[in-house]
Amino acid sequence: MKKFISIALIFIFLAMQANAHGFGFGFGYGFVDIPTTGGNTGEIIDNVNLGNPFEGLSGINSWDIPLPIIPPVINYPAKWNKLQDQHISKGSADYTMVYPDIKGQCNDPDDPEKFKIVPFIFSSNKYDLFFSGEDLLIKNLDSDYKGKDQIVVSCNGVFASFNLYINGYTGNYPAKWDDLHDVTIAKGSKDKTMIYEDLAKQCNDPDDAKIIKVTWDGDFKLYFSQYDLLIKKLDKDLTGTFPINLNCNGVKASFDLIISEYKRAFYENELMLSSIYIDDADHVKAGDVLPIYFTMKNSGDDKLENIRITAIIAELGARANIGPFDVREGKKTQKQLMLEIPEWTPAGTYYVAIYSSNNDVRRIKYREIIVTE
Repeated sequence: MKKFISIALIFIFLAMQANAHGFGFGFGYGFVDIPTTGGNTGEIIDNVNLGNPFEGLSGINSWDIPLPIIPPVINYPAKWNKLQDQHISKGSADYTMVYPDIKGQCNDPDDPEKFKIVPFIFSSNKYDLFFSGEDLLIKNLDSDYKGKDQIVVSCNGVFASFNLYINGYTGNYPAKWDDLHDVTIAKGSKDKTMIYEDLAKQCNDPDDAKIIKVTWDGDFKLYFSQYDLLIKKLDKDLTGTFPINLNCNGVKASFDLIISEYKRAFYENELMLSSIYIDDADHVKAGDVLPIYFTMKNSGDDKLENIRITAIIAELGARANIGPFDVREGKKTQKQLMLEIPEWTPAGTYYVAIYSSNNDVRRIKYREIIVTE
């Protein structure tokens, strides 16, 4: 009973304080009655000035109470390409290649990539895995060990995996080339012009050191500088298409070198769209505004000015662009572009054509998106 009386007294005290500041509380059937203009209660009043409900309260004399606007910070996660299973021979020597350019299989659009090997998944007591540059290598392999292990790697906290097969087969696994693209340069290009960036990384031999031979028929010289293929002593009047033949440990591949007759050619090798990231590209909806993230690299010797990026879905008439901006020689830059998908877009698969260009350079790549119901 005493507890009930105490609660009632507190409630009456609060009501008296509220009335002292212009508010009224009803003790009817659980509703609260607040007076508007003129002290009338319980009325619906349209188009009237209700005044300042905080008037008379200490420190609050205006409707204008500014609140900070804090925009959301979006950190887009890293994304892995699909990793392929790898094979090495039982008893492989230290520093045998396990996965070439594995770091190149992950892209984070807004943070530097940091890589780790998850140690408790694979048989760490039988061998050690470690990164060397962009590649994944092995050492201390137990000479009698063979089997299949799942290798898990992390890129900025995002995990990916592949199977590593350590086989009893002691023969020689053949080298394998990735798909190669054609390259265009200008007539009269100067010495040390890049022909193919990271060409040596496009070949993988799981159990032998790579020996790559290059042959061609033309009045110029090709040579490697680390992983890259460069040109020198190009005849200043030479134009045309020249097959470049490659041999990696006995496995052949080729691409075409196109020397353009135009003075300002499209140097596909200088401006590199090294990564393109479309968030949730398999689940796009009609009416979405699609963010596309780019990492661009100028691998040439000169600053590239007034670069523009354009994204087009031809069959939808969708188009967006950003620029101009500059990319200094040997530098990378990251950009974002917003492409609106029309609201009437039917469900299906579409290809986004992505152009990066100025008066000197043009690069084009394609990315697939899937519009769902």
